[in-house]
Amino acid sequence: MAHEVFGRPLYRWLLENRKSTDPVELVVEVRQNLGGLADTAALFRASDVVDEHGQRSLIGHGHRAIRLLGSWPAPDRFDSARHQRFVNPDHEHADYYTDCRVECDCGAEMVRSNGTGAATTESEEHSGCTRADRLRASARLHEKRAAVLGECMWYGLRGKDVYARLGLGTKSGHTIGHLSEAMNLPTERWREEAAERRTNTEAALIALGYPTDTVGSVWGVSASTVRERIARKTDWGVRELRGAETPGGYEDYKQ
Repeated sequence: MAHEVFGRPLYRWLLENRKSTDPVELVVEVRQNLGGLADTAALFRASDVVDEHGQRSLIGHGHRAIRLLGSWPAPDRFDSARHQRFVNPDHEHADYYTDCRVECDCGAEMVRSNGTGAATTESEEHSGCTRADRLRASARLHEKRAAVLGECMWYGLRGKDVYARLGLGTKSGHTIGHLSEAMNLPTERWREEAAERRTNTEAALIALGYPTDTVGSVWGVSASTVRERIARKTDWGVRELRGAETPGGYEDYKQ
């Protein structure tokens, strides 16, 4: 059973060595503190959501805990020279801080496209900007969004959790479906793979001894939702997982 549980696709960084900081506890702490940010806080620093030790762990995990929660590093133009800042995904205007930005050949920055090649930029178009310039920039913007969408979906983010990162806003006429169709993206497969990876990781964490409610807190769902997902999507129940043998590489992780 150990091989079946731990040999499947997982978010393995959540199971990595815990001698410094437990990545599960780190994600739960960041989620809780992120939810406690002021409504006006569009950007935040790592120090706003974790202590100094946790900040080092966030860097060590490549900000994966941040990305799992739908946040992302703020573009350089909004970032502090001394401290990396991140975007609060729940902020009303989070889409303003999108990192899906490209430069038009005329020198203007494109952050929107209405699908016809006409760009909405945050700096006025330079003299001599042509429709061909805008069409090329629009194509690059679609490619950038496709890459970012792939990253978001790898973490299991969906719908409104992705719109702001793409710079579309929650009320945009654009949809992920439109982008997927335009770029021929396998979003349904990405979605299924992420769901499998998430449920497998939930099962592995329970086998390591984590309480079901703690496992649920990683993804912001209830303990009952975790139990239902595991029962529906795997060959085991929570009780069976509690008694699972832990493979050698995870012996020190047992809670």
